[in-house]
Amino acid sequence: MARSYRFIFETVVLVSALSRPAAADIISQFTGGTVHRQNLYPGQSVTTPSGPGWDDLTFNWFVNSGGSPTPAAFGTLFLLSQPYTGTPENLSPSTPGYVDQGSPDSSNSKYIFDVTASIQPNTTYYVYANSFNVIYGAQGVSGATFYTTDSATVGYTALANVSANYRLSGDPVGPGALSPEPSSAFLEIGGIALLGLVGGRRVRIKIRK
Repeated sequence: MARSYRFIFETVVLVSALSRPAAADIISQFTGGTVHRQNLYPGQSVTTPSGPGWDDLTFNWFVNSGGSPTPAAFGTLFLLSQPYTGTPENLSPSTPGYVDQGSPDSSNSKYIFDVTASIQPNTTYYVYANSFNVIYGAQGVSGATFYTTDSATVGYTALANVSANYRLSGDPVGPGALSPEPSSAFLEIGGIALLGLVGGRRVRIKIRK
């Protein structure tokens, strides 16, 4: 009996561990900027690396809080597949190149996108916030483009080789993704097996196709 209870405990721990979502990967980031720009509506080009593609996306800027860069999300963040030079107030799902939009989490430390929204490897995307804050960044960042305006009714201006501090994260998808989550069928089978052990009898498992 002691062995049975030990097996039950170990199985519960294993199933619980396997069912936890894997930590999100950092897809792209720049955190080397030490200059903060006052009260800007920010936009940023983001180029993804090689990989399988990603979904379950999150993004954050780094803003000035107490004199140091702090992860932050404010307003709504629009993820586009092409540059945008319109005004912040006109950003919407009908904006050309629209992919998805993210809203701040409960701590206002990152934007959360729809879990089904995905991005491809080796591709440049563009993010734009329709609200303003004090953004950290740097000049001389080769290949990066920062977009900025100081008013919701004035279009974004592109600044070449400039980057805000940011971090884009997500979960790998596709054939190259690692550590897949266990299927519901696996968890169901594990639960049935545990019930059978608790009841002290064998359980015949029938898998429906």
